[in-house]
Amino acid sequence: MLSIVRNRTNVVDHWVRALGASSFAMILFIVSGCDSHLAVFVNNAVLKDTSFVIDSDTNLVQNTFNELKWEEVKGASSYDVTIASDTVCKDVIFKKEGLTKPEINLESLAEGDYFFCIYAVIGKNLIPAGNNGLKLTIDKTPPLVTSRLEVQSYSAPFQIELNIEDKSKVKVLWSPESNPSSITISDPTALSPTFSASQTGLYNVSAEFTDEAANKTKQIFQFYWDAGNALAVNPVFTDLPLAGPLLDGYLNAAEHLTTDTIVGTLVASPYTDFKTAVVPVATLCDAAVTYSSTLPLADSSKFVAQGTYRVCVELGNGNSSKTYGSSPTFVYRPNSAMVGAVSLIGSASDGHLTLAEHAASTSLVSVPVTTGTNIVEYAVVASVTSCAGPLSYSTSVPTSDDARFASSGAFKVCARAQDIALNPAAYAESSDLIFSLAAPTITSFVAANSASDGFVKDSEKALTADAWVLTASGYVAEAYSIPLNDASGVAVCNSGSGYGQSSVARIVDITNDGTWAICVRLTDAAGNTTYGKSAAIVRDIIAPTVGYVATETFDTSPPLSGTVSDTT
Repeated sequence: MLSIVRNRTNVVDHWVRALGASSFAMILFIVSGCDSHLAVFVNNAVLKDTSFVIDSDTNLVQNTFNELKWEEVKGASSYDVTIASDTVCKDVIFKKEGLTKPEINLESLAEGDYFFCIYAVIGKNLIPAGNNGLKLTIDKTPPLVTSRLEVQSYSAPFQIELNIEDKSKVKVLWSPESNPSSITISDPTALSPTFSASQTGLYNVSAEFTDEAANKTKQIFQFYWDAGNALAVNPVFTDLPLAGPLLDGYLNAAEHLTTDTIVGTLVASPYTDFKTAVVPVATLCDAAVTYSSTLPLADSSKFVAQGTYRVCVELGNGNSSKTYGSSPTFVYRPNSAMVGAVSLIGSASDGHLTLAEHAASTSLVSVPVTTGTNIVEYAVVASVTSCAGPLSYSTSVPTSDDARFASSGAFKVCARAQDIALNPAAYAESSDLIFSLAAPTITSFVAANSASDGFVKDSEKALTADAWVLTASGYVAEAYSIPLNDASGVAVCNSGSGYGQSSVARIVDITNDGTWAICVRLTDAAGNTTYGKSAAIVRDIIAPTVGYVATETFDTSPPLSGTVSDTT
């Protein structure tokens, strides 16, 4: 049985001519697109008598309609073209007047039915075609063909039930796909031929459907032929492969919402009845299962709980015996993976990554706790980046020497958990990790205020002004030592110099005479540390001691004899 739905009658090639006297002038209109042509011929009397006609018993059909061209009409100053939805061109869809050239572009026309009228403007007269309102059909989509899903069994010549929907007439070409020598097709070009076979078995035939606009679609149809001597033979089940969303062996939540068929072509023989049932893997495929004659779909209500399933098959052959089989097993996983906290560890546990730590290769995070996960991947990104974005994830836990630490800033580690059924991924992220490419820089650390000359004298010893001034950059924290003995430059500034002071020592803090210096420790946001030593300051608050030797002499310029001493 065949059901065809269409809303117009069309052909691919169309020609038009005018009836008139033996001698005539010619106006030629050409519609270009899909090898279709429309020609209009007007006789010599057209200027006196407008009764020229477009002689056409069919409609024009094509899948594109780009440009309408015609030869120049002698005496015509311009041309008017109207495209409408009615035969008298009143319900205008598109109208163009005053065309100076015999052509117009109509590529914007969508799929549908149109009527068009053409006029030559000669003087003050519009010369219309006698049968203006010629129908134009644009058909851009292939035929839509539907039929029964389940495989039918026959023992006498039969027709395949089809429903065809298209804008134009449809042609078909049937071909055997399996055992061609055993299949008989009454008329391979008929829409509803009869089919038969010479041997019992399962057969496939294909049909290529082509509409008048050359749009095509191809479908495969399957039937079982019973030659009449197989009823006593029990069916033999071979295979029912998984198909559609189950090709990877998994059905996720999104796929469960579709109506896709989840099994492929049954491999079995001979049989007349074919039924299926979706069951948990622990269920036996036998007569106790409730079967259906329709093929199972991805949205089956049998998928209740997450787990492993299969499709049971029941085959019959017209006798009381049944044969049972099943598809390969597959996993229904509607629940997405879950991922726990991502914690910074090791050298990154303080939220900072120094240059020294970056030079090492230690793990940045611990492996997070996950549920329902097959794959955990990681990515190091700037702290403002969304972990759900298009990132370069890797299954390796990122390390402190990761190449993505290419600039100073705040970073984080993203974790993505994905299950094998490809449900939506779950994401988690670590706290921020601060990294800096450069340690703090000291520009100068010199004596200041009254000590700027490098000395503290008795009158200056009680001053509370800073003894030194630091000029530096790239740090967020500073710490200083107390004044250290720097006689002969012996003071060394390193991690063991003691940094218990939050500010530079004052002049009054230098309590003894001698040579003194202080140390500074600067730290940046990433924890990088720089140590520095100040310029030396000499404290000397005791005046020099002068000694002399007394002598008696009559010399008017006697030599002086004595000593001068000082502690510094």
